[in-house]
Amino acid sequence: MGYVEGIVVVYLKQMLVGQIPPLINRDVIFSLGLLAFLDRSVIENARLALIEETREAATIIILLTVALLSSQEVKGRISAFFFAFSVWDLTYYGTLYFWLGWPASIWDLDVYFLIPVPWAGPVLTPLATCSIIGVISARVFLRNG
Repeated sequence: MGYVEGIVVVYLKQMLVGQIPPLINRDVIFSLGLLAFLDRSVIENARLALIEETREAATIIILLTVALLSSQEVKGRISAFFFAFSVWDLTYYGTLYFWLGWPASIWDLDVYFLIPVPWAGPVLTPLATCSIIGVISARVFLRNG
């Protein structure tokens, strides 16, 4: 799933070259340093932004379905969701790096999600958090799943 989503973004990046303004000095409504929330979409085309938001929502629904099917226990389902999310996100960035050579650095800026508002920051943030959450959730699932 992470690979398929990465390929979609490869196509989007190719299609939107030069159309997405840089994330630096965007309209930040709240910043946590390595994570910022923006007050408007980074995709200027409203229809394309809506399509992307529905793609993100569909991904979350798929991950929730995996979690619901993985265990009878609430703790097992939660840990399965976070493990699947982590694997998906790490695979996504691996796919982008393989096909585009991007990110060139863990400090390259990226938009993580568009819903409920755009989230942005350096690629380091999702790589580090997904690595940590993936290990923790796998351990919890194996103990309680």
